[in-house]
Amino acid sequence: MANLWNLIRGISISDLGKRRFLFHFYIEMDIVQVIQGNPWTFINHLLMFHRLEKGEDHLKVSLCFVDFWVQVHDIPVVFYNEQLARQFETFLDIFLDYDSKALAFGLKKILWHKKRTALFLHQYFYARFQYKRLTLFCFICGKLGY
Repeated sequence: MANLWNLIRGISISDLGKRRFLFHFYIEMDIVQVIQGNPWTFINHLLMFHRLEKGEDHLKVSLCFVDFWVQVHDIPVVFYNEQLARQFETFLDIFLDYDSKALAFGLKKILWHKKRTALFLHQYFYARFQYKRLTLFCFICGKLGY
């Protein structure tokens, strides 16, 4: 992983058990680079990061949210705006940024492939969603991580 991330000072990784690992970065710049490059996978499994605070119990950290780039397709170009993007927040969980089209969503929630959306009172269209670097996703039931 360190080679893939091109870290300046490197990293040490410790197995904490219960499918959790401690990644120790030696400089702030390296951890910022890795977190901003989310989502990451290893052997087709999603890696979820959480910055531990001093005294925080690593086993009590809830690892059920991850940031994803979401591309929305089949929207008429004249309606590309932040207001329309924020309408999708209700079923994608948390809207982070319109410019980067990044959203965070809970992994226990069903991911949408297509959603009917209203533009005007009686005018609808179907928006299609594509998730960047999404792994182990079942398109039948819409859940992550089998």
